[in-house]
Amino acid sequence: ALQSYNELLHGFDSSNSDLDAVTQVSISDNAALDMGADVDFSLSLWFKTDEDYSVYTNLFRKGGWGAEGYSIGFQPSGYLAINTSTTGNNDWGYTTTAIEKGKWYHVVGVWDRSANQTLYLNGAEQTMVNGDISGNTGDLNNSSAIKIHDGNDGFTGCVTEIALFKNRAIGIGNVKQLYNDGKALDAMLCDDANYITGYWRNNGLSTWKDLSTNSNDGTVTGTETILIPAGVD
Repeated sequence: ALQSYNELLHGFDSSNSDLDAVTQVSISDNAALDMGADVDFSLSLWFKTDEDYSVYTNLFRKGGWGAEGYSIGFQPSGYLAINTSTTGNNDWGYTTTAIEKGKWYHVVGVWDRSANQTLYLNGAEQTMVNGDISGNTGDLNNSSAIKIHDGNDGFTGCVTEIALFKNRAIGIGNVKQLYNDGKALDAMLCDDANYITGYWRNNGLSTWKDLSTNSNDGTVTGTETILIPAGVD
């Protein structure tokens, strides 16, 4: 279940015959969104996918993919994945938990730079393949914009309630708090809200306002939306 919205941006890839380009949200580069060489951080979001993936496809990405940066998305076997990428070190960690099309999920990625990259799904820690990033100590800073609904073919589905926590590898207690028994918590009310450096909610509009104390607003490319009756979770 998810908070009630009047409308949501729905992501389509460029293979959809009715569209000219991938539906995408872009958030301009800002130092507050870079994670340096030794910064622990976490990313919380809700998503629903309408497609199975055979290529790397991102829910959230800032650089990475062999250059400096980080992301959460899907790897080519369709497994939910987390990426830590520095110069010469591109670590994709993933969980083999099956993801059902058409179902909403809450995922939290936690980057403990001296230990592991970890995924939590619906409030539960996942067993990770390639979770150890203790040897990947390089710089994650980059000049890339954040991309939401991104990938080789684009992400088909919805992403919302995206909260980025800097200088904080959040623990299971706060993961469960954000999951909130399946009804998305306003991240600014969580115990770790002071660490939030960006917070975006899918509002179905052309601009996604940064709901944190920063001003890193997102700009939408593509205008497809789905309407949800008021009061429906």
